[in-house]
This record gives sequence, C-alpha cells and structure tokens, in this order.
Amino acid sequence: MRLEDMKDTFPKMPEDIKNMIEKEVAVQIKSRQEESMDPENARQSGKMEDKENAKVIKYRKKKKDAARRMLIASMVAALALATTVGAGVVYQMHNEKVGKYGVKTKIEGQQTAETENRKVENHGAETGYVELTASYLPDGMVQTEEGKYSFEDNYMEGGISMVVYRLPQNEKVDDLLSTDVAESEELEVGGRPAVYLEKVSSAAKNLYVIYAEHDYMLEMFAFPDVTKDEMIRIAEGLTVVPTEKTEGDCVMQLCDWNQTEEEEEKGEPVDSDSDREFSFDKTKMENTHAIGESINMEHAGIDNMPGLTATVTSVELSDNSSILADGMLDADAMKAFDADGNLLPMKLEYIKSGDGINTTDEVVKTETLPQKIVYATVKYENNGTETLHDIMYNGGIAFLEEKGSQMQFADYFLLSDEEKASIGCDYRVPEQVGFSQEVYLSDVTGGERNNNYINELKPGESVTVHFAFKIPEEKLGEMYLTLSNTGGVYSYDETSLAVGYVDIRQK
Repeated sequence: MRLEDMKDTFPKMPEDIKNMIEKEVAVQIKSRQEESMDPENARQSGKMEDKENAKVIKYRKKKKDAARRMLIASMVAALALATTVGAGVVYQMHNEKVGKYGVKTKIEGQQTAETENRKVENHGAETGYVELTASYLPDGMVQTEEGKYSFEDNYMEGGISMVVYRLPQNEKVDDLLSTDVAESEELEVGGRPAVYLEKVSSAAKNLYVIYAEHDYMLEMFAFPDVTKDEMIRIAEGLTVVPTEKTEGDCVMQLCDWNQTEEEEEKGEPVDSDSDREFSFDKTKMENTHAIGESINMEHAGIDNMPGLTATVTSVELSDNSSILADGMLDADAMKAFDADGNLLPMKLEYIKSGDGINTTDEVVKTETLPQKIVYATVKYENNGTETLHDIMYNGGIAFLEEKGSQMQFADYFLLSDEEKASIGCDYRVPEQVGFSQEVYLSDVTGGERNNNYINELKPGESVTVHFAFKIPEEKLGEMYLTLSNTGGVYSYDETSLAVGYVDIRQK
C-alpha cells in the first residue's frame, strides 16, 4: 500500500497534528489526483541492495472493503525482539539494522509436535474471517467499519485501523523491510508480547501483537488524534478469534502474511482512491444553495435530526484575527497570526523523497502563498416538533472547478512533471498551522468532549455558529461550503451533494 494513497484519511484532524506527519504522508495528499506517484514503493523497488530476502508490503485487493481495511498496513516500522509461545509454535520477532533508518525484521515460528492438532483447533486455515471486538474505547470514539474506529467529531477520519494476518504454518514467515524508522519499543499488551513503533518526523504509530494460539498477527495503526496510552489500552481490550461468519459489524477478512505481496497478474495493487471520486457530473450540483437559503440538515450526519435546518447567513473575508468571535483562538491557531493579529502567509515546502534507508525526505525549497480568513456565520434551527440533543455540526470548503460536463476537485499544491524536474523535488505540501479549508475554528461547543456539538435545540429554538477557515487567495473563486458530517472537501461525497453545497465563491 502506497503512503500517498492515504491522503483521504487525513481530513478533519487538528492542523498541528497534520504538520507533524506531513513529511511522511504528504504524498498521500497530492495523490488525490496523481495516482502514479509512489515514493514509498520506489524506495523498495530499486534502491535496496539487500531486498531479495526482505518483504515490503504492498497489499492486493481481495474485495473492496478489505482494501480499505488494509489502508494503514503500509506504514510498517521496526519490530524489537519479542517471543510468544502458542499451542505448538514459538514465535520470535527480531530486527536487523539496515542503513541509518531501515530495519529488516524476521518473524520466526518453530513448529512442534502439537502442530497437527493445533492446525485443526486454532489455526483457522479453513476460515478466511476473524471476529475482532473491542471492550474499551476512549470517550467519543465509535466504530465506523470493521476494524476501524474514529472519534465522532472526526467521523471516518483519523482514529485507529486494524488488520489481522494469518502467519504461515509450514513455511518460512516472510521478512519485513521497514523504512524511515525512528524508534521501536518492546512491551506487553494484555500479557502478549508487542512492539510499539514510530516513524521519522511523524506522530503516526503502529502496534504489532502476536496471537500465537491462532497463528495471528494483529497490526494496529493509530493516527495522531489517538495517544499512545489510548492505543495500548484499546489493544489490551481486544478479542481476536476465527469465525465462520462472513459479515457483521466486527467480522473482518483475514489476510495471509506471506501473500500480501503477490505477482502483479494475481491481483491489482490496492489503491485507496479506487473508493474515491475526484470529479462528478455537474448535474449533481443542482441542489447547490445560495447564501441565505435554508438547508435541510435532517440527514446530514451520523444521526437523523428531524426538523433541523441550517442557513448560511453571511460569509466574510479578513486578514486579521479581530474578526473571530471570542474563544475561537486556541494556542495552536494563534501561531497562524503575527503579534498584531495579522494572518501569516501559507508556507509551501518542496520535498525530495529519501530512500528511507540512508536518507529521509528533505525540504529543498520553500515559498509562501497569501491567504485569507473565510468567516462563515451559520444559523441552526429546530423546525420540528421534538427536542434535539447532541447535534454534531461540521464545515469544510471544497475547491470545485467546472471542467466541461464535470465538476473537478482542485488542489493548490500539485506540481507538473516539468516543475518537479526543474526544482529537483518529488512533491510539495502546505505547512498548515491552526486551521485550514477543512479544519475549522468555531465558537459553539458541547457534548462529552466539549467540541463541535450543540447540546440541545427545543422546537423553534436556534443557535448561531461561526466558522473560520484559512484559504489561499488564488482559490477564493472556487469555494463551496459543505455542512455535511461525512466529508465532501477533497472528494465526491453523496451526503454533501444530497444536503447541498453552499456557493460562497468570491468573484
């Protein structure tokens, strides 16, 4: 799985967190429209002398949902020494340093006399599915699909993702080559040996745990909105068992460790963009609203909210923080302004990819773009007959361009091949601080986590929410505001189109 294919799991996390991981997953952002770029795989394909006996994971499709569940498994890192004993197999993991940042990990399983009995009772070779259940989740975290959990205010984004591998029984377990390794830590999770991993210049985290009784390896990837302690506690409460079920909220397709890299003709490479669309027929924009129009928000999010409407009453532009309502600026957002409250320009970094073994990604050039604060005022109103509780709200600005009969999502950081060659870089990323086109500031808080919730709206009542975004000046003429809770900022989203974008383009 290529790192750049992860960009659409990036949305709606705080900008300071994005800044920490953008050197690793920045390629994922630009890959929304550049499917061909693959720096992580390039590191493995031609720059390693000792690659014949090492495994670089590139996942293949088994089915569409399985591809999404395996999204995170490409971000592997060094495994420290760990051993676990199952009913018939002793598993041991140890690592060998390769260059400055690479680690080749060996996973060994020594068969014993109990192998045949264990194969029938535990190995689960005849079933391709596991049931994975979590007994603990942090406050506000919910299951979004099999093996995927995220916080309600960051629904379907961030959080944790998990995949379960079946380790081979009667053959050598493939080695794992990891690049850009910063540190690894040996620990126990629920009495099982485990390894906690971090990458260079990244706040992303991996955790590997062996379930020897079933010959399983669990991989958990956590985005930076989940702390290390939360990640470990979640893993401690996991139950992973083989199942004859093929569907269900907690049923996942089992992956074979030695078959995650196949010959090309045996399966097409997984591309997370296969589930994303970055253009669509412009007739689907027929439900677009103007500023001042009432919008039906009953089906805009996770829960139905009968009678809920929203009206964008005004949109203003500013260069100074004085436009913001009291309480909207936190410590991180203040970094986007100078001492007088003037909005600082956006810094763009041009990155040359390292090989992940002896070099890491390098900034070869920086430049700045002028930007504006886009300040939107939205009135939420209960026009129904029942009191509404815990109303989640969200906002984001999509850049949409009309291309013939299509509407195209646009990026301001894409580079042509000629530009890359001239500059000597592979991609560029914005150094975003505080807030952006999708990570907004707002002034109404509620819910368990005191964030983007309206606690209660009785029939006839209304609440006004102010949103603030940072937008490059060159994109002000392409802005469409979505109030959907399910995305629609970077790619096609049915809910955003059903609710309707708000045309806030500045001429």
